[in-house]
Amino acid sequence: MRMRIAGTIGLTVLTFFAVWGGCRLYLQMRANGLLEDVRALDTSPDPTAFSSRLTRKYENHFVSRTTLGSYHADRFLFTNRVLSTFHLAPHSVISLMFEYEGNALRDVHVEFTSGVFKENSPIVAISQNFCPNQPPGECDYFALNPHGRDVGETWNGMAAFTRRVKPEIRRAGWELNTACFTAFRGCKNISELLPALWKSTSLSTVSSRMRSDSDSIAERAEPLPD
Repeated sequence: MRMRIAGTIGLTVLTFFAVWGGCRLYLQMRANGLLEDVRALDTSPDPTAFSSRLTRKYENHFVSRTTLGSYHADRFLFTNRVLSTFHLAPHSVISLMFEYEGNALRDVHVEFTSGVFKENSPIVAISQNFCPNQPPGECDYFALNPHGRDVGETWNGMAAFTRRVKPEIRRAGWELNTACFTAFRGCKNISELLPALWKSTSLSTVSSRMRSDSDSIAERAEPLPD
């Protein structure tokens, strides 16, 4: 009898970990696939057409459309609810939005939040402008916040850049750490959510890893963190 009970308990535990592992793998693959699509959008010869295909691909995650004159924006939402419902990971969200001017894609935005209901839940917002109606030289920027060395705003990060900046900037901007989507304790700051742009330098500070238009002259004289 005791062996039967022990066997049942053992089977239940094994089933639990198998289901947990399967759910984590599924969500990780879905988050990675989403970022691969965004990176492919960056390199696509026709980003507007590609965004239309992504809109159809993710129609089950569509949440809202905003329209104002010739402008409209479509927003999609991805969550780790299958894990967070059973407290196997803190509730985390990836929000994707496409903005259009007329029939042309203007911007793509991604917001990644880990542990939504925690105090000071870490969030990063990434925006890329495709400059559909602007000539070369008038749409070339890379803004980053926070920026500099040992800055204290570790829970809220923002990066905005155009398709005309250096490829290494664009690649770094989309290197979000999707492990935060399924981690048992989530991620605690922006350096974990986007380690290509920020490095943790203490429990309460981060340093930016790349030079941006936001940097002051004094910051540009300082070395970047290792």
